[in-house]
Amino acid sequence: MKQINLKSKRNKDSLKTSASLKEKVEFYREFSKVKNTVNVTNNWMGLFEKF
Repeated sequence: MKQINLKSKRNKDSLKTSASLKEKVEFYREFSKVKNTVNVTNNWMGLFEKF
């Protein structure tokens, strides 16, 4: 009986870790998109001004 409880506790912990990891991955994906968009916009404007 205790083994079942331990397994269910491990599953809950792994689900929490998995959700937390997904949140962090999504945050850094979005952060990267914004950073890349700013860099591309700055590059494009620089090239446009040279033109």
